[in-house]
Amino acid sequence: AETEKVFERLVATADAHALPVWRIRGLLELGVLDRIRITGTDRLLAARRAAEETGAVLMTAWADMHLAQAHVLRDEQDQALEAARRLRTTARRLRLGEVQLIGVGVDAIIAASRGEREKLQAALHAMESALAGRSAGALWGYADTSVWGWAQGICSLLREEPDRALAEFTEADRAMRALPSTRGVTGFLGPYLLLRTVRGAAGWAELDGAVADRLSQVHWDRPFAGWSRAVLLGREGRTGEAAKAAEEALAGTEAIPLARHLCLRLGASAALADGWGHPV
Repeated sequence: AETEKVFERLVATADAHALPVWRIRGLLELGVLDRIRITGTDRLLAARRAAEETGAVLMTAWADMHLAQAHVLRDEQDQALEAARRLRTTARRLRLGEVQLIGVGVDAIIAASRGEREKLQAALHAMESALAGRSAGALWGYADTSVWGWAQGICSLLREEPDRALAEFTEADRAMRALPSTRGVTGFLGPYLLLRTVRGAAGWAELDGAVADRLSQVHWDRPFAGWSRAVLLGREGRTGEAAKAAEEALAGTEAIPLARHLCLRLGASAALADGWGHPV
């Protein structure tokens, strides 16, 4: 809430002093907060419109990157593809190599969300070739985990390959722990937690500490943490509590149907084995 107030003040100050670029920066940051907390797109769209009207081309591209990610999670495939197309066009026209690489990463995320492994691998190969052995994080943040981890693991889950997904998430987790900071890593932690919980590799210790608190702040990750709690309750024979926890975890997932589907798919085996909810 405090972060949001800071950027709202930035926008208000920029409006008062006719500082359009700073206004766009504030709107973009508010839009990113919405993408993380509610998978919303309204303020990102407002930021993009303002950037386009002002001629702030690079900020328009950043807005398209975040919009593509939000549309993927919202299962708005046409909008995601269009945002990715705009991003690539801008990068190519202005010869922005790093932005072009971001566009390839977005292509990987879109392919993963559709279970298209061949397209995913082609995008990842293009990224690896462009980086020539360097960490993608050196260019644009935490691609090693946020792209490699999320895209590969989610693609495997959608293709009914949970063992492969677990290995890919584990590798992403290893890469994340080698980073100087893990705050920029998003996306794979929730599914990874639920997958490990279902398999008996994660317990209450991971749901009652800093990790769970962090997951609760991210709209995409939140239902996975809730379903992990439900699985543990069911395993202890607390079937009524488990069913309630699972139901509560799905509240607000209408906007992120992919997360809802994966929670139900991954948790169904535990619910069936322990006799709670409606897994069939």
